[in-house]
Amino acid sequence: MTNRLRILILGYMEALAITDSSFERLLTPQELSERLNIEQTLLERQRCNGEGPPYVRISPRVIRYRPEDVSRWLASRVSARLETSPQSSDEH
Repeated sequence: MTNRLRILILGYMEALAITDSSFERLLTPQELSERLNIEQTLLERQRCNGEGPPYVRISPRVIRYRPEDVSRWLASRVSARLETSPQSSDEH
């Protein structure tokens, strides 16, 4: 990373009030697809259709996911059947 780029990044971080304590590890589409055991192309389709987890567009070609956004999105997709019936595993 060049010194000029480092200065630009630090300026953006300062402008956005991002500190080491509030800045977290963002997941790449590949990392998220591996964790969810799904194809990366499914995440791409969901982004295009507005159906997937919220994402951060760092640049036109760089997408990242915040872990807390993914957790909330996953929680919102839990089936009501699973929430209300603990013996639902017998019913397929």
